[in-house]
Amino acid sequence: MSRREAVRALRRPAEWKRVRWLVLPLGLAVLAGAIAGAAGPYRQTWLYHEAVHCQQSGGNCLDSEIVAVTNRHTYVTTTVSTDTWGGIERTPTTHYSVTWRAADGTDRSRDVSEDLYGRAREGQPATVRSWHGRFVGIAIGDRTQWFAPDSGGTLLLWVLLGYFGLGLLLWGIFGWWDGLARLGGRLFLWMMTGTPVIMGLGYALIYRVQPTVPVILTTVFAAAVTALGLVCLWHELQPEKWVMPRS
Repeated sequence: MSRREAVRALRRPAEWKRVRWLVLPLGLAVLAGAIAGAAGPYRQTWLYHEAVHCQQSGGNCLDSEIVAVTNRHTYVTTTVSTDTWGGIERTPTTHYSVTWRAADGTDRSRDVSEDLYGRAREGQPATVRSWHGRFVGIAIGDRTQWFAPDSGGTLLLWVLLGYFGLGLLLWGIFGWWDGLARLGGRLFLWMMTGTPVIMGLGYALIYRVQPTVPVILTTVFAAAVTALGLVCLWHELQPEKWVMPRS
């Protein structure tokens, strides 16, 4: 049986017509809603980077406050995950935290890079940058670390939702009906192929990540997950496999 014949056979059941006219408007609505929702966070993130660039060029586009470092410490968190064979893996992560005393007398803390942490000393002056009242950076000595506002993370979530809506829309146009489980599985694989790329590129662009060794290793892992998802998705998109043979 050819691919075209297999697709026609899978589109023949009446269930496909009902499901198709449910999937098409749902996918379009999710995609349109995600685009509309991402507009605000995208604008906020873009304005923030413009302000940072202005500040780095010698302008006075961010609020600055001279503070004193009062403490620094490290702590470890453990991520628990399950591997392919059902075993439990525990991955420890070391965090580096710096505490400073603001002008109003309150102590505030923030996780920073290992490099910036190594330069912090108790009693040492530091410069805290803020944008529209939100903390966005800290400078200790000749090192500065920037932090994107919350709009950056919100933007990534909207983009992921839009990618999900795009998958629904494409399946409504080009897909077929062979059960709800199959549809759910293909949408899962669709998200598996796109999420690492969206999160990786989006995080790098929004947070201006430097190409360090951990970042490179994470990129390689994300590429491997995407490749695995593409292989599985390609297998699922062979309609000849899901047509019941005629007796």
